[in-house]
Amino acid sequence: LTPTVSAAPVPGANPSTDGNLGIGASVALNIVDATTLAALADGSALTGAHNLSLSATGAGTHTTTATGGAAGGIAITPVVAISISTDTVRAYLGTGSVLTLTGSLDLAATQTVSVTTSAQGDAIGSNAAIGAALALAVVTHRVESVVARNVTTPGLVHLGATGATTSTTTAKASANGAPGTGGGSPTPDAQAGEQRTLGDSV
Repeated sequence: LTPTVSAAPVPGANPSTDGNLGIGASVALNIVDATTLAALADGSALTGAHNLSLSATGAGTHTTTATGGAAGGIAITPVVAISISTDTVRAYLGTGSVLTLTGSLDLAATQTVSVTTSAQGDAIGSNAAIGAALALAVVTHRVESVVARNVTTPGLVHLGATGATTSTTTAKASANGAPGTGGGSPTPDAQAGEQRTLGDSV
């Protein structure tokens, strides 16, 4: 299972109709709810068996990426990436009458999942710039081997559950706004001072 969700501005498109204001926003939401099951169901009957083996293996790579950018006199760029990953792998011997084997019982569940969530926003404004990025991952992974009935066997009984989850979350935001004091262009403070001087002279 490899779900991938990406959100990014359309190249060449300007979401703002005002040349003095640039707003670029991106939201990526990736919701995964996966279950891998190997089971002898509740209430089922199995007779004359020698060995019984139930093996469940689940693997996935979940990727969520959001990027955004804006430019203008005032540039604002909010970018949000959210991953909600729920993944269950289960080997299950269900309820029922006594299971009689002449050999061995083996239940194994294995899970390997990688979740990557990233958000990046860039804002470039000649007067002011606000760049904000949020990356959020909610990960609930479960791996289990369960025997829910009595078992009679002269052989080995093995229950195994192995899980490996990697979650990487990255948020980057940058803002390039009005130049500081001493820059080549007038600062907002300097512009305000000029306007006050003009007002006093009227």
